[in-house]
Amino acid sequence: MSSACREHLLLHTEMTTETQSQETQDVQKRFTFFELETAAAGKWPDIFEDLAPELALAQSNAPDHVPCPSHGGNNGYRLFEHYPKTGRGICNTCGPQKSGFETLAFVKNISFEEACQKVGDWLRMDFTAKERKARPPVVLRPRVEPAVAYRRISEVWKASKPLKGSAAEAYLIKRGIWKPNLPSSLRAHDGLVYVHGREQVFYGKFPCLLAPIRDKDNKIVSIHRIFLTPEGDKAPVPDAKKMMSPQAPFQGTAIKLFPAEGDTLGVAEGIETALAAHAVSRMPVWASVSAVLMEQVDIPAHIKRVVIWADLDRSQRGLQAAEALADRLEALGIQVEICMPQGPIPEGQKGVDWLDVMLTQGINGFPAKWRRWRPEMTAQAA
Repeated sequence: MSSACREHLLLHTEMTTETQSQETQDVQKRFTFFELETAAAGKWPDIFEDLAPELALAQSNAPDHVPCPSHGGNNGYRLFEHYPKTGRGICNTCGPQKSGFETLAFVKNISFEEACQKVGDWLRMDFTAKERKARPPVVLRPRVEPAVAYRRISEVWKASKPLKGSAAEAYLIKRGIWKPNLPSSLRAHDGLVYVHGREQVFYGKFPCLLAPIRDKDNKIVSIHRIFLTPEGDKAPVPDAKKMMSPQAPFQGTAIKLFPAEGDTLGVAEGIETALAAHAVSRMPVWASVSAVLMEQVDIPAHIKRVVIWADLDRSQRGLQAAEALADRLEALGIQVEICMPQGPIPEGQKGVDWLDVMLTQGINGFPAKWRRWRPEMTAQAA
């Protein structure tokens, strides 16, 4: 992007009335890139936490190297030590990101302008000049210490309950997951506070689906939350899916939906994808939350075969993560099979996962060797 474009990158609120008065037109305000960059300085940890959870591993390990959140690998990416102020990072393959806006664009595979707009929305820089002068001083959200994170995670988990009869159960059923396949590892919460953005804007209390993210010793490192309405739809908030601040590094963790019994284990990226793969294949399947964490998931020592239920997406990130995990596991002597939806990807969609396959093609869309569901299984579980 040229310097001229950057100087005139404009974020504004368009206010119109039926009369289109001159007064209304005067309220329309614009902000230069410099103003936006200045406002974001020092806030990048919070911005990335809300807008780019893919950077969680890089944030918890900064300035050390971690797998690249865009194309995977072993240790080809890091955020700089001063990233809280600048947002800068570097990929050994693709090169440096010279600002937090470039980092966000790189990780989310969006344009620089889209990244600026997302940060502007997060900063709420869509106000008039008069409102701007009246804004109180910025109060940054402090980083959460591990002991504090542990206490918060414990409090939420202790207040959780089984899925039965909850908004979380209704959500999963609406997503297409068969009720008999809902695992006890997932829990529900009647009401968690939702706040968002730099100023921690309060949106209210919402029911939640809770998915514990556990390490190799089965300790809960964080909780993946999906904020819902009482009817089981996603809550009307900026981002309904959020992870709690971790009490330890994310590397190696997974949402262990089902016990790893036997010698075969499935790994998928999302919760619903993993549940769909389990429903048809009957194997235990874990969810890795993100492509980056999929590459790093720790597999129990007794497992001899891992089936990776990869996402088919336009960026090919799902395949890259699956291949990176496969390479690592095969080097350990573990047999690996990658299962990828056949496609094509429908117009307007970023990709296709195994839940999409189950809902559109049924069990016949799955590899023949893994079509192990039978109608009597549902009847027996009912």
